[in-house]
Amino acid sequence: MKYNKATVKKLFAQEAILLILAIIAIMILSLALEINSISWWIGFLIVLILSLLIGLIYIPLLWHNTGWKIDDDKLYIKGGVIFIKYSYIPINQIVNVVVIKNPLTPILNIATVVVKATAANGKLKWIDLNVAQDLTSRLSSYKDH
Repeated sequence: MKYNKATVKKLFAQEAILLILAIIAIMILSLALEINSISWWIGFLIVLILSLLIGLIYIPLLWHNTGWKIDDDKLYIKGGVIFIKYSYIPINQIVNVVVIKNPLTPILNIATVVVKATAANGKLKWIDLNVAQDLTSRLSSYKDH
């Protein structure tokens, strides 16, 4: 069974929003500190280069190495960028399942599912909001049996 993955478009959209916010922050900071235009452009280029590196290296690695799947009795979670962590939670030990929405949820339709169990906890990040809600109800229904 393959791992379910976050939507790449949503990860890149989140990166684009963060880039825009960083550029706005640099503009406000340069105006507040009365920095000349050359310093502003240097700061802008540094933020742009770092954002491109994050967008071209970090996000694809994160997407490739992050996922989740459910079989008959376990929820498997995989995550990490360089060091990949594999874990599982027995479904019969699940105590609570919660969907957490962040400020970008209305824009990108993404959420995090937090699973609490008697022996372990897990987070499923960057999941489509509808999938997160379906997963929560599915795991809750296992919990009730």
